[in-house]
Formats: sequence, structure tokens, C-alpha cells
Amino acid sequence: MSHTDSKNPLSSTSIARDTLRETIRDKANKEWVVEVTRSLKEELAETKKIALSARSRASAPHSCLHEGDLKSLSEAVNGWKNLKFGAIVTFLIAGAAAIAQYYALDNKTNETSRSMNEVQSSVAEIKEDVKGVTEAMDAHLKWAEIKDQESQYNEEQKLNAISDIVKTAIKESKTKQRR
Repeated sequence: MSHTDSKNPLSSTSIARDTLRETIRDKANKEWVVEVTRSLKEELAETKKIALSARSRASAPHSCLHEGDLKSLSEAVNGWKNLKFGAIVTFLIAGAAAIAQYYALDNKTNETSRSMNEVQSSVAEIKEDVKGVTEAMDAHLKWAEIKDQESQYNEEQKLNAISDIVKTAIKESKTKQRR
């Protein structure tokens, strides 16, 4: 086997690769330690600032140690009053809108009722018109049927008369021929 063969665990490529991995891991560990140290230093500096601020507040003369709490409570109460007023105004507006909607719907219902009554009266008129047209059509059809029957009867009478004339003519022609 050759020295550069990748299957050989002691090849120069695998040794270089392993060395590179260890170097990267060591460098990443060092960077992590530096970052954590820097973060801890920042937190320590911030804690010192807070402690100095608290010490200066504590050493300053105050008439009331809960002044900030009272101010925040006062702001909360004022906020509640403003919220309550806004809620009442909103409720009144919503109530007025609901009442207006009710009257609008009531008005539309009355208009619809009137429209339905008008439609029903129009339908009744149309029914009467249809009834009148139907009666007129029935009368016309009956009259046409009677006329057709009369015409048929007259045709039958004419045909019977012609038949009688022909029969008479045939009888006369037979009697003339016999003589």
C-alpha cells in the first residue's frame, strides 16, 4: 500500500485531516470561553451599576418610600376610568346602532309586507284575467265545434241529396233503357 492511500489510517491525508479537526475544535472552544467570559464581565458591570443606583436612591432623603408605587397605582386607576368611559361610549354607540338596525329591519319588513299584499292582489287580478280568457277560449272552442258539426251536417245533407239525385238518375236511366 502507498503512503497516500486513503484506506490507510496512517496516511498523511488522514493525519492532516485529524489535526485540522482538533485545531478547529480547540479554536471553537477558545472562542466559546472568550465569549462566555465577555458576557459574564458585561453582566457583572450591569449588576454593579444597579447596585450603585440602588445605594444612591436609598441614601437620598425621601418623604415616602412608596412614591413610585403610588404613582403607578394612580396611573392604573386613571387608565381604568378612561377605559370605563370608553366602554360606556362604545356600548352606547353599539346600542344606538342596534336600535337603528331594528327600526331599519322593521321598516323593511313593513315594506315587504306591503309588497307581498300588492303581489297577492296582482296575482288575484291575473287569476281573474286568466279565468276570463279561459272562459272566452272555451266559448270560442265550443262555438267552433258547433260550427264544425253544423258544417259536417250540411256536408252530409248535400252528399245525401247528391246521392239521392244520383240514385234517382240511375233508376230513371234503367227504366228508360228497359222501355
